[in-house]
Amino acid sequence: MLDTSRLTLFLITAFVILVTPGPAVLYIIARSVDQGRLAGIVSTLGVGIGTMFHVAAAALFFLAFLPQFIDVPRGHATLQMILLGLLFVVMGIFSDGVWALFAGSAGSWLKNHLGFLRAQRYFSGSVFIALGVIMAVSGQNRK
Repeated sequence: MLDTSRLTLFLITAFVILVTPGPAVLYIIARSVDQGRLAGIVSTLGVGIGTMFHVAAAALFFLAFLPQFIDVPRGHATLQMILLGLLFVVMGIFSDGVWALFAGSAGSWLKNHLGFLRAQRYFSGSVFIALGVIMAVSGQNRK
């Protein structure tokens, strides 16, 4: 159904998009460093603020990029979109999970250092404030 060159190009494009840190990754890192790997994994699976950013990123990806990888002459365009969409979601969960595990491990190590403990609350607070500002600015105008 999908030719190898289109699938490879899709995988590379999806990988670049997913590993580029954005608001969702910052949220996952902040939760993982502050509350541990489990909190980061829960955030990866779509709890709270992370869900909103994942939905927005996925919608943008599906609308802007996904149709370029559909090979209509090969048939089953809808099935191709579903498969590529599912592949993107699985890659996203894996990518965010790696960020969560890494940040959770780094957080455990850093919590043993007094200087980090002082700076941690300011960093975590700043990330949450930045996420709030992003949400407020990107929200729809309500009249």
